[in-house]
Amino acid sequence: MTNPWQKNLIEGPIAKGLLKLALPLMGTSFLTMIYNLTDLYWVGTIGTEAVAAVGIGGTFWWMANSLALICNVGLAVTVSQNYGRQDIKRAKEYINSGVKLSIIIACSYAFFIGFFNKQFVTFFNIEDALTYESTITYLSTLAIGYVSLIMNPVFAVVINAEGDSRLTFKVSLIGVVTNMILDPVFILGFKWGVFGAALATTMSQILVSIIYIYLGKKYSLLYAMVDYKESWKKEDVKEILKLGVPPAAQSGVQCFITMYIARMIAGFGPAAVAAQSIGSNIEGICWLTAEGYSTANATYIGQNYGAKKYDRVNKAFFTSVGLMFMVGLFSNILLFFGRFPIIKIFLHEELAIAIGADYLKILSFSQIFSAIEIANAGAFNGISMTTPPSIIGIVGNLLRIPFAYILIGFFGINGIWMAISLSSILKGIVSFCYFLVAKEKRLNASHV
Repeated sequence: MTNPWQKNLIEGPIAKGLLKLALPLMGTSFLTMIYNLTDLYWVGTIGTEAVAAVGIGGTFWWMANSLALICNVGLAVTVSQNYGRQDIKRAKEYINSGVKLSIIIACSYAFFIGFFNKQFVTFFNIEDALTYESTITYLSTLAIGYVSLIMNPVFAVVINAEGDSRLTFKVSLIGVVTNMILDPVFILGFKWGVFGAALATTMSQILVSIIYIYLGKKYSLLYAMVDYKESWKKEDVKEILKLGVPPAAQSGVQCFITMYIARMIAGFGPAAVAAQSIGSNIEGICWLTAEGYSTANATYIGQNYGAKKYDRVNKAFFTSVGLMFMVGLFSNILLFFGRFPIIKIFLHEELAIAIGADYLKILSFSQIFSAIEIANAGAFNGISMTTPPSIIGIVGNLLRIPFAYILIGFFGINGIWMAISLSSILKGIVSFCYFLVAKEKRLNASHV
């Protein structure tokens, strides 16, 4: 069957085309938040220790996502740009290299987490025995699904690079609904606790992989049309690594920083860890939406950059900034004024509720800047400049540690939330200003 999902993004109204591409991707990111909160909601019925275990275990899930970015971003840029210039042969060659590289990364990560999870968890200095054991159980079970977790974004990014994000949204929706059904069955019905939560997540990810493989063959999607018997090209692997390693490094560094800060938070007790775990997922209303739009930016700007339609690149960028400002403003208002009703859905102990509400209030002030920074990363990717946003992200995130140590002395645990919020504000301002300058230089050089 021919592929009905391919879309040419180098013609037509810019705002309409960009929004049409972005909405399913933002929806997909929103589904990711629901996916995470579903686990935390049902685990929350077990106790604070279980929520803390899932929150800590989630950092390793995040690290898997960081590794997935290597091929994810590399393929998003190369496939979208080659699709924009209608060079499908080169796009397939990049996919061949990217898929094989992803498999190697996925299997390696699953092996290390599966066999050395105790050594990794020890880093957090978890004093509560139940939280420690629950974290080990959660991590061990998740390791089974890491290959699917890393491969699924590769399938999705190839489909998105072809210009239509509706299919990836539908597949993600199936995965989330499956997880939402399995969670209460495994956690409460079978009384498997955190093991049930991890198993539900793992099974959902594997199901998504099976669906992508099936749809690839049914609709002749690009990743299914590649002859994987052909050897990969070293120059393509180098290009994918060149484009993908910087954002993967940024995400990885951010994950380690988050782990380090989680260690600081753990000193305030399980209630603080649980509050931060829930609060960061609720905050995902903004940054996950922005990540979805960032993917749309990379695809839309990538196709037009590849087709040398630089006026459309400019207009797409400013359209994105305007929309992200509105998303950030909405998140700001929601988190600030709705913090108590929202946090009480997931937490039931007074201390945890109070800490979580403070987290949402303080982080609400950085939402606009965070949304713009994340969306800008996609714009950078679209013009093959993946290093600048990564440097901005890494430096900005590293500043959270000294900021936190300074502010804790004055504000206690709220000083940590202030450090996170302040760094996000700085990253948003620097990212926007730098892209304005870098974009003009890049496009002017391409004209030559």
